[in-house]
Amino acid sequence: IVNYTRQSSTAYVYTFKDLSSGELYTARASRYYAAAGDTAYISTTSGAITDMRIISRKAGSVAPRAYDIGKIETKQMHKNDAIAVPESENISF
Repeated sequence: IVNYTRQSSTAYVYTFKDLSSGELYTARASRYYAAAGDTAYISTTSGAITDMRIISRKAGSVAPRAYDIGKIETKQMHKNDAIAVPESENISF
């Protein structure tokens, strides 16, 4: 994978190089698969990526996952601001 550009929240365009011929190709995808420098098997149909299998990751890159971009919601289940700390503790032997 040479590089990719994000077109919208659910559209990516990948540029990749065929390792045997050295030719550059582009294809679109609806998901984020991998970063520049990764090596992958890529299947395309009519200019769209139908399947991508990562063979090796670029050294030092974080392994991205295939996922659809959506809103991430977090919820705090329990919060306790009143934790009591003992003022003194006597230990005898």
